[in-house]
Formats: sequence, structure tokens, C-alpha cells
Amino acid sequence: MNSSEVKQVLREKGVEYLYHANSVLTSISYLENGGLMSREYVEECDYPQTPQVTDDTDREFEIYNDIFLDSVDVHALSKNVNFYGPVLFVYSIDVLDEVSDYDICVTRTNAIYWSEKNTPANERYYNNINELRRGFTKGNFGQSITIRNISRPLSFRHLAKVILEDPGEDNQGYLNRAFDRLNSLLDSVGKEDILEIRQCENDCRCLGTYGNYKPAWTFHRFKLWE
Repeated sequence: MNSSEVKQVLREKGVEYLYHANSVLTSISYLENGGLMSREYVEECDYPQTPQVTDDTDREFEIYNDIFLDSVDVHALSKNVNFYGPVLFVYSIDVLDEVSDYDICVTRTNAIYWSEKNTPANERYYNNINELRRGFTKGNFGQSITIRNISRPLSFRHLAKVILEDPGEDNQGYLNRAFDRLNSLLDSVGKEDILEIRQCENDCRCLGTYGNYKPAWTFHRFKLWE
């Protein structure tokens, strides 16, 4: 599907922003090198990035060179951490105008649940705009907007804000160091004053999640270097 068709359907469904979450380390690579990138592109350029549990699945299904975007802020909607990372890039939906030369697909389910490599593409993705219009639901975490086989960074031109998770009082050092580094890099790419620390409602479970995991898990999400 082309980007203008997908953008039109998403707007019809009430989607005005697209979201991408990642670790601090990988986000630094994005900001130092011109934009969001597929994991394969980052790897080929030998930029730092943290491993993801989905990497093997993504390679198996040949989506390792895709950029994935959500239709909602997963942390806010699920009231828990985004397990892909504590840094959330929030783009205007107009970012799709930048990728008119790429195929835009929308998954039917999260790729981590695809069970067989030979599962046909029409069972993984919506096949056309009419199917997408009938089947897409804003906030369905399995329905990812994917920019297929993208061989360049997705620029920050349409980046509206960046939100950083607060991992709690015991991890303020991680938070402060990440905030300072990300804020400095955003300033350097002309995106001043768009970084904010996430403010959660009382019923959000994120602090409990940080408290329940081993310290190495938080370090993995917030580290600044390999």
C-alpha cells in the first residue's frame, strides 16, 4: 500500500500521531545519525543498539529491515512500561509523506506471534486499503504500521515530542543521565524543548514493573553506551 492511502485511512480512524519506542542507547544512535532506522540498517552501519527479544523473529520473517510504528502510546494505554524501551518518539502522521517511495504495510497481528515462516503475506498484513479500512482499530497493539525495507533514516522533520519513562526514585541516576544526553542531542538536531518525562496516572503499573525486575533490566533500557 502507498503512504497516502494508509495515511488517509489512519486519519479516518482518528490517528494523528505515530509512535516508536526504543532503548536509550538505540535512541542515541537515531539522534546522532539522522533519524529512526531499521534494526538491520543500524547493524549494517555498526551503530550501537540494544538487542530486542523480537530480533530473531524479525530476521526469520524478513522484517528486520522495517521500521515499526504504533497508532497509540502503548505505555499510556496499557498502563505499564513499553517493553521495547523507555524512550518514545512521537511523530505527526505527516511523517508518512516522507516515505511515498516505500511500501507501507499494516500487520494484522504482532509479528512475534507469527508461527510459521511460510505463512502467506495476506495472513500477516492487510492486503489493500479496503481491508485496512474494515479491519484497523486505533489502539490495537498488534496492528503495526511498517515501512518496509527502508534503506535510510526516517528524519526528525515531523517529530513532535519525545517522552522518557521515569523508572522510579531508586533509578533517578539513570533517568537524569538519559534525559541530559537525549535533550542535548535533540537540541543539536533543532528539536529544542520537546523532551518530557512521562507523568503517569496513579493506576499505572510501570513503577511496579521496574521494581519487580532485576536491576540489570533497567540498566539495559537506560544505558548510554555498549
